[in-house]
Amino acid sequence: MYTRNLLKELSSLGDGKRIRAFVHKGFREDIKGLEIIRTSISFENHPLGDIWEMFFLPVFLMKERARIFHSTTFHLPLITFGTKKVVTIYDLSMIKYPQTMPRGFVIYSSILTRLSVKWADAVIVPSINTKKDLIDTFRIEGKKVFVIPGAKGDTFQPITDDVILKKVRSKYALP
Repeated sequence: MYTRNLLKELSSLGDGKRIRAFVHKGFREDIKGLEIIRTSISFENHPLGDIWEMFFLPVFLMKERARIFHSTTFHLPLITFGTKKVVTIYDLSMIKYPQTMPRGFVIYSSILTRLSVKWADAVIVPSINTKKDLIDTFRIEGKKVFVIPGAKGDTFQPITDDVILKKVRSKYALP
């Protein structure tokens, strides 16, 4: 949802600039104003997605002379040949609550998240708490970490139907 909403907002900012989005082929939307590039490999497909992200994506970014690359998946390619890098980090659950995840993922994700945060030109986080966690855990400068709460999706709209409102108010004993 975060990435889809971000892409929709970015499409309105195009201003004649070319904005390309790499998405897995399962991403079904076309977004006006964006060039959607569907890959057959998902970043969640380990290790193929990781190999693609670390080795093939940097070559593509270089070939395209990309000025900025934004990853919404915690991780950045290790080399980007001069491209500015932005990464979104949602939380540090792999470090704070490692017992809730497979050990291999914890080790892998902790290392790549640490490297990505250090090498990023900017880091986006959804909350002040995540910013504090990043600064405390990775000892990075706070000035490169930006708190930007996730935008609501189109599915979240005010309810105007009085019948529905009455049912919800009654069910939850709301005024």
